[in-house]
Amino acid sequence: MLERAGGEVLSHERSVLLESGDVLLTGVAGSPHITYERPPDTTRQTSRNCLDLRVTVDGAEVSSYTTATGCVTIGRSHRDIDRPDISRSHGALELDNNGWAYVHRSAAGPSAIVRDGAPVARLERGDSAPVRQGDELRLTECASLFIG
Repeated sequence: MLERAGGEVLSHERSVLLESGDVLLTGVAGSPHITYERPPDTTRQTSRNCLDLRVTVDGAEVSSYTTATGCVTIGRSHRDIDRPDISRSHGALELDNNGWAYVHRSAAGPSAIVRDGAPVARLERGDSAPVRQGDELRLTECASLFIG
């Protein structure tokens, strides 16, 4: 038997999906045995390379969705943000080997990334910064994107 932190016992012949997407097989037929398998590379989206996003304008949620690709354009041309202070392509969320990052493309003014209520990055046109779950992306004073 294997025991995880906190005392949870894992039974024989059980597979555990690790946060990385890899699979840990425990107790394969007979005596305790561990097999570590890395799934084949695939372009299929998994939960770790998708973001849940909520868009708010003037304090009201105008849309929410889960990303379906590794690059999402943020702006008037996408997802119900209809404000003159938001550029058609204000910025983009991009996924690479290091995770998600926001790239600011607007010349109209800076954006900010807020984490745990405190600004952690101010982005001018051409700047990029990593984002993670729980972050707020303030496009302007009135429009935000919440990453869940």
